[in-house]
Amino acid sequence: KRLRTAVTELERAEGQARELAAQYAEEKSRAERALQAKTVFLANMSHELRTPLNAINGFSEMIASEVYGPLGDDRYRGYAEDILGAGQPLLDMINDILDMAKVEAGKMRIEPRPINASDAVDAAVRLIRRRAADKQVSLTFDPDDDLPDINGDHRALKQMSLNLISNAIKFTDEGGEIRVIVTRDGDWVLIRVSDTGVGIPEADLPRLGQPFEQAKSPDGRHTGGTGLGLALTKSFAEMHGGHLRLESKVGVGTTVSIYLPIPRTQPARPAPASAREPAANRSSRS
Repeated sequence: KRLRTAVTELERAEGQARELAAQYAEEKSRAERALQAKTVFLANMSHELRTPLNAINGFSEMIASEVYGPLGDDRYRGYAEDILGAGQPLLDMINDILDMAKVEAGKMRIEPRPINASDAVDAAVRLIRRRAADKQVSLTFDPDDDLPDINGDHRALKQMSLNLISNAIKFTDEGGEIRVIVTRDGDWVLIRVSDTGVGIPEADLPRLGQPFEQAKSPDGRHTGGTGLGLALTKSFAEMHGGHLRLESKVGVGTTVSIYLPIPRTQPARPAPASAREPAANRSSRS
């Protein structure tokens, strides 16, 4: 009798388990469809927004620069600069949404080749230095000499550096400092961005790096943005076989480190076109 009772209970439990497994599979399928629909919607929406926004930014820049002559009133130039100043961050946000949609859909691709990471970081620093100067924040770049090459995507490394430096500028007050270094740390090339900004509460650190997640500023300021920059940087680092580390202390500052692997054997850089050209061709052209 006890055996029959046990068998009955096991059969009942097995039936419940099958029912729960079916419900789980249905909910999982529904969630995957919703995620796919969201990704497609974001990608389509972003494409539709980016096309007219490029025109708005381009023409407002032409007007502000008075390409075809004086405007007649300085206020017009000021309005054009305001349009451009509002449009560019919006375009950056749309580009981030597009990239994040590609990452989530598994369609984001990088094109790694032998490069010096300092070159990509230097390009980002030169591009954003003006923004730091406008806020009166000191921005220094200190790369090591003779760094080994890595297999990396120059565009992705530049974007990662731009994201981190832009965040540092956003959360660093006038008179603060931002230091960017590129160095070797064992088997890794390390890109590190340190600031003396407001810092991030410890409770917020674990969830940062997830799409659309943002830290609460300790002083209550609203900094804008979507929270995609750090998520994209983390994704790009992992695509390179590396990882991202975030350290922060409220009132002291934040340090974000990107670790990129150094190949065991140094990758050979492609030879210049002139060096790859057959000798007979070079002599005939000379």
